Amino acid sequence: MILSLDEISIWVDSPSSPRTYSFPLSEIYPHLASPPKAPVFLPKPAPIVLNHVSNITPSPPDGYSALYRDTTRKWATTPNSPLLDRPLSILHVATNRDEITGETLTSLSHEYLPTTFTPRPTDRTYFAPLSILAAPNVNDQGQAVEYPTIAAESANVVFPEILPSGEVQMKVLILPADNPAARNHPPEWYNRNFIRPLETPPELNLKSIVMMSLDDATGVLAVAVEGGDIFILEY
Repeated sequence: MILSLDEISIWVDSPSSPRTYSFPLSEIYPHLASPPKAPVFLPKPAPIVLNHVSNITPSPPDGYSALYRDTTRKWATTPNSPLLDRPLSILHVATNRDEITGETLTSLSHEYLPTTFTPRPTDRTYFAPLSILAAPNVNDQGQAVEYPTIAAESANVVFPEILPSGEVQMKVLILPADNPAARNHPPEWYNRNFIRPLETPPELNLKSIVMMSLDDATGVLAVAVEGGDIFILEY
């Protein structure tokens, strides 16, 4: 949901036709009351299809299959940043499974989309493939799929990485600034400069993680493990 001075827009993140539905605030404010009254159904607005947004359809590296993408709002980084001008932060996730070794590598790429939806070109930042701990899930077609265990919000991404030794280490990825002129580095450069380890308590078995949730406003990571225990970490 995107709030402006005149309307509320609902962003629908569709790989084939990203679009927004906008509701004028003048139609919403008269219905606000305390205590709440009966629900009010607003007329369905015509969607605005964002055909002019370039590079919006996931284009994973060769051999990788697009899995999903995570869209959030980027939090303001300075006191003077306009609250209503926060761009959309889009994390693209793709995977490649080696049928011989059984290893699954995850490709992460990222881009920002201006909230004004201007035709300004957007570039993707690609990170080098990572071996990320995965958890079984079911996709829309009812098929069993292993999804990398990733928590993302704003400019931060957290995931448990499987090291070459077989051990698992929690990592934090700080997404780079929206500066297309500085995106000419190879993927390995982004891994070295934007990914760091995250210290975790010894009682947290990283191999048993089933779900994670990130609250970027407070800097808190919630980690759920097999058996139902939940760990709260600061990152």
